[in-house]
Amino acid sequence: MPAPWTNWTHVTKVDPDKSLPDGNTYAAIADTGTDALIVGGTTTVTEHHVRSLLNDLSQ
Repeated sequence: MPAPWTNWTHVTKVDPDKSLPDGNTYAAIADTGTDALIVGGTTTVTEHHVRSLLNDLSQ
C-alpha cells in the first residue's frame, strides 16, 4: 500500500515562533489547497508556542 503522502503536491511549513502577516489566517492557508502543514522552526520553538499555534489552527 503506497504511503498517503505520495500523492501530496503542496506542503506548508508554519513556524510557531512567527506571527502571520495582518489579515492572514491559518484557515486561509488551508483553503489554498495545501495537502499538509508542517510545524517547525529554528528558534524558541517551545511547547507553549506550539500549543498556541495548534490552538490557532483548530479555530
